[in-house]
Amino acid sequence: VNIIDTPRHVDFTIEVERALRVLDGAILVLCSVGVQSQSITVANEEIRGQSSGIIVRASSNWLGRRFPSEKVVTAEVLSNMEALVAEKRRELIEMVFEVDDKLAEAFLADEPISPSDLEEAIRRPTVVRKFVPVFMGSAFKNKISLSGSPTGPLVALAFKLEEGRCGQLTYLRVYEGVIKKGDFIHNVNTGKKVKVPRLVWMHSNEMEDIQEAHAGRIVAVFGVDCASGSTAKFEFENLIVGQAIPLNFIASIEKGFKEAANSGSLIGYPVEYIRIALTDGASHAVDSSELAFKLSLIYAFRQEISTCMFTET
Repeated sequence: VNIIDTPRHVDFTIEVERALRVLDGAILVLCSVGVQSQSITVANEEIRGQSSGIIVRASSNWLGRRFPSEKVVTAEVLSNMEALVAEKRRELIEMVFEVDDKLAEAFLADEPISPSDLEEAIRRPTVVRKFVPVFMGSAFKNKISLSGSPTGPLVALAFKLEEGRCGQLTYLRVYEGVIKKGDFIHNVNTGKKVKVPRLVWMHSNEMEDIQEAHAGRIVAVFGVDCASGSTAKFEFENLIVGQAIPLNFIASIEKGFKEAANSGSLIGYPVEYIRIALTDGASHAVDSSELAFKLSLIYAFRQEISTCMFTET
């Protein structure tokens, strides 16, 4: 069994569409609090992609309101709920027999319908996309419990990137532990350890250098190479002969192209399967900087990509 896990956010619609092309079935997980508009788009893609599927309404943040117990217990139906269970089972049978002839024959002939008969009757129309079962569930099992204590291991989320004259500024929310200037922190996405050379507290457009931040604080760090997205396929080649552009600026040029490719000019999706060849350029002894090269390459990429022809892969 091959499993493909795709997010339902609007930024990843193209990934969901491509995944559905190669799948035999799909499970659409929804929050019990409410269905968002993008979830409907994903459901329509599922239908267009001719994938059979089921829907799971899961509760996580609203656990206490929807699923008050963490334990799953199998037991006989309580006597005071037998009538309700029988009523809901009959409603399910009446709904399924409209899309399954075999169950309809048994129901109309007043024959007994066993649990296995009902399961098979649900499966048959589901496979041919005439019926979509909805299950209730809980996402609690895979949640991480954080104490919010400064004594625990550091857990922080990078939620915003900003380019400034001092380099990339990465905003962090500290959920547990303490982050300190000079510490080495572990990036779970890349598996790399990076040092925190500078830690600041932001207030409007002002920043204050600090030595550490405890759980609950929102701070920013300089010098931490962190990306908000990644390109699926990108090649960069430096073909410059000589010193038209100093070597210390080449990495900034490549970084500028990569960031620009993460958000296309049409609808903001990543631009894939591209090759960038740097053949010439110029620099200025005073005005040139890593940030200037990076920003100019982002602008150049977006200007040129708007004139290109695109093909669907």
